[in-house]
Amino acid sequence: MANESGMQDLLQELELQREELKRQNEELRQSEERYKSLFQNNHSVMLIVEPETGQIIDANPAACQFYGWSNPEICSKNISEINTLADDEIKAEMKLAKSEKRKSFLFRHRNSTGEVRDVEVFSGPIVFGNKTLLYSIIHDITERKYTEREKTNQSNILSNLIINLQEGILLEDSERKIALTNQLFCNMFGIPAPPELLVGGDCSESAEQSKGLFRNPEQFVADILVILANRQPVFNDALELVDGRYFERDYIPTYLNETYNGHLWKYRDVTERKRIELNLIKLSQAVEQSPIMTIITDLNGDIEYANPKAM
Repeated sequence: MANESGMQDLLQELELQREELKRQNEELRQSEERYKSLFQNNHSVMLIVEPETGQIIDANPAACQFYGWSNPEICSKNISEINTLADDEIKAEMKLAKSEKRKSFLFRHRNSTGEVRDVEVFSGPIVFGNKTLLYSIIHDITERKYTEREKTNQSNILSNLIINLQEGILLEDSERKIALTNQLFCNMFGIPAPPELLVGGDCSESAEQSKGLFRNPEQFVADILVILANRQPVFNDALELVDGRYFERDYIPTYLNETYNGHLWKYRDVTERKRIELNLIKLSQAVEQSPIMTIITDLNGDIEYANPKAM
């Protein structure tokens, strides 16, 4: 009886193990089905890559369409045949992805026609059996990168144009932080730092700090406050400095989609022009008050000017 009881227990144990194995196999099958569904039917470009060698293990239909190869063709390739980085750089990046130290990467991938596309890759480890592979999702960002590059050539051209103007330039954002300035501005205001180090600086107290340079310091500060409050363009605003120089100032508010986002100050040193104007005024006054008769005619002999003594 004991033997029969032991045999029954053994059979029950075997049956339980068989049921457990059946359950695990069913779970594995369902898991594989879910994986296939997620992988095969996904509209995102997906690759599975062996991280040690770079061999492409699998590619979903979206990847085949994106790269222009059939599944057998793409699975016969190494990722180095697609990625434009050098082999050692690719291995270093895959090592980072496998260790999960980085999850997103910016690469340039080559397709079947030789065209190179900018891509953003999200990659991480996935376990198949006893092997760890890399599961990568690829997004084509070529158009985005092109737009970014275009905005950056345009921004650089504009910045270089502003920086190289023969005027002192100060561009502030809406919070009065310096966005751009040039060397001439620094020279005009005696600022010892190079212009690139001023970017990001706070200009909210700059008028108060530099008012000592001007003949009428309090008026200089008051005028700036009024200009900033009105946010209306101002041109050829005359400024006299204590050292004998004369500046002209323009203020131009800037708007993005009708929203105020900062302003541009432009300063010109007009000292020589101002001195000539003052000398001409002095000369005119001297001629006007001269006891000597003075007459100025044009080339035809017609009188253009006569001082009081000539009347």
